[in-house]
Formats: sequence, C-alpha cells, structure tokens
Amino acid sequence: MPDDGKRYELLGGERVVSPSPNRKHQQVVGNLCALLRETRQRGQGEVYLAPFDVVFDEHNVTQRTSCSSPENGWA
Repeated sequence: MPDDGKRYELLGGERVVSPSPNRKHQQVVGNLCALLRETRQRGQGEVYLAPFDVVFDEHNVTQRTSCSSPENGWA
C-alpha cells in the first residue's frame, strides 16, 4: 500500500481509499468497546481497539477501529 497518509483497504483484490472516522463514529466505537469489555471480563472473548488490519484472505484486508473475538478465537 502507498505510504501517502491515506487509509487503504483491500476489498475483492482492489485497493480502496477509506475515509478516516468522524467524531460520531469514534463516540460509537468508544461506547461499543465499553460494552464489549464486559464480555471480556466474563471470560467470553477479547476486545481489540485499533486501528488494525483484519485479514480475511489475500484479496480482502480491512482496517477496523474495534473488534471482539469469541473466547476460542475464530476458525
């Protein structure tokens, strides 16, 4: 990916420019993470706050702002 300050995702093998999150998005993500943290405290998974890449396969890589995984991870 180019190092030009833009956010890129790879969807269906095509490079797509993704806009940066706005303030409302960040508020929602913060609230969602607070709720998901309760899941983690019950030992039912993990919560990740980002940005970070989620690699589905070599043609689909997205950058998420938050994510939770089940206790046993994903298959």
